[in-house]
Amino acid sequence: MAKDRERACEYYKNEGNCSKGHKGTFRDSCQTCKDYCAKKHSQPRRKDLRKEKTIKWMNNLKNFM
Repeated sequence: MAKDRERACEYYKNEGNCSKGHKGTFRDSCQTCKDYCAKKHSQPRRKDLRKEKTIKWMNNLKNFM
């Protein structure tokens, strides 16, 4: 699940502080929180290269068919 939620939560302020009243530890409680909502206009910590390569490969395949 952690790979899907690499963006900071909207309610996460800093380590040990969450506006929803949870523990606020990003690597532990924020990854499994049911109130998780990705912060708007935030960027993930890393790109999903596998997804990008798959899209590029499918586009090239369509050009040859």
